[in-house]
Amino acid sequence: MGATRAALSRRRCELGLTQEGAAHAAGVDRSTWHRWETGQTTPRPNQRRGIAAALDVSLADLVPLLEQTTPGGTATPPAPPLAAHVVLPRPSLDDEVESAVHDRRRFLILTGAALTTALTGTAASPLASLSGDGRGSKLDPAVLQWLEEGVPRLRRMDDHVAGEGLRQVVLGQLRIAIDLLYQATTTGEQEQRLLTVISHLAQLGGWISFDEGWHSSAQTLFSTSLKAAHTIPDPGLIANTLAAMSLQSALSGHPDDGVHLATTALEHATDQSPLIQTMLATRLARAHARQGDSSSCGKALNLAERHLDAAPSGRDAPEWIYYFDPAELQAQAGACWVDLGQPHRALPVLHTALDGLSPTYVRDGAIYRIRTATAHIDMGDLDQGCTVLTDALPLVHQAKAARPLEDLRALHTRLDPRDPHARDLNDQMHALIG
Repeated sequence: MGATRAALSRRRCELGLTQEGAAHAAGVDRSTWHRWETGQTTPRPNQRRGIAAALDVSLADLVPLLEQTTPGGTATPPAPPLAAHVVLPRPSLDDEVESAVHDRRRFLILTGAALTTALTGTAASPLASLSGDGRGSKLDPAVLQWLEEGVPRLRRMDDHVAGEGLRQVVLGQLRIAIDLLYQATTTGEQEQRLLTVISHLAQLGGWISFDEGWHSSAQTLFSTSLKAAHTIPDPGLIANTLAAMSLQSALSGHPDDGVHLATTALEHATDQSPLIQTMLATRLARAHARQGDSSSCGKALNLAERHLDAAPSGRDAPEWIYYFDPAELQAQAGACWVDLGQPHRALPVLHTALDGLSPTYVRDGAIYRIRTATAHIDMGDLDQGCTVLTDALPLVHQAKAARPLEDLRALHTRLDPRDPHARDLNDQMHALIG
């Protein structure tokens, strides 16, 4: 018998996973996972992130699990380690949520009839079986208050502190809330408050996961948020989660899904704050822009402006949409026109957005400047594009977030390294994205 990966098999068993379950979580066939464990094949570098997620380990900790052990117990040298990127398990409310959205087919099911059912409330609560069942002690009101007060702080931290560290904090609090829902004895009012916390944290965790490029985990978390929001029910939270799902779909190559999600959210948010409707209209515009539909994008942006004009000066809106203001609308409009290849329309609104953006929003500052540099370069103004890009690079480095790096990578391919204006920038960009 040849060398096997006993440590890989042992870790899977510790988590109570079958080979089929582990393979599903990693996004591969069961036969592929079987060949990995038996040493017949070696996981490719682009497959290791999925394996790490399935086994709840970092990429660095995955390395020894991939060592092959001979019958005599001698380990063969592992493949060179990849850069460490901690992956946490996808928290879930029940088995349905745990396996809800691991591939595109299931995601489309979620966005079709099942999604409409969730919004209209015609189906039985998907979380009904998770009501406090009295197995544990009474929920301490102070703990619940602590969780509730932490949500807006974590959301604002995301404006300033990007990356996996914050994601771990959010998912840790989400697990606490879920454990309490499972185990503590709660009143009906406490249960509703717990579900609200769970919806907020799952949506935020999904957003950060999307921002960091963990699209499968983001979809599962968004599914969790959607189910919890439906159970409450809270149409505003449903709309917020749908908005995030729409943007993720549009930016990950599925703009038709993004249009469907944003349209559905708008149809079911007619009684929500004008500010919420403004945000939803911009998500619809972004999806239409990714479709290349300039006319529909323009109509959606006009709708957003009308809703924003109708928003009361006192901001009669929920706390979670604090970030949306006229500058944010300009930023979203600029992104649309950049995607549509209309830099002459993008530049004025992008510069307006930058003027109104807080300097403490490092990640957004990086993203908006990269878009502005792209628009200048598309206009043929390489000097100004490089000037704006020079301002963006330190922010990209400071933010340490995946999305601005992806934007930078896309722009990097368009600069001619032989051009003296771009040569030094190319070296700096390569150092960041290499």
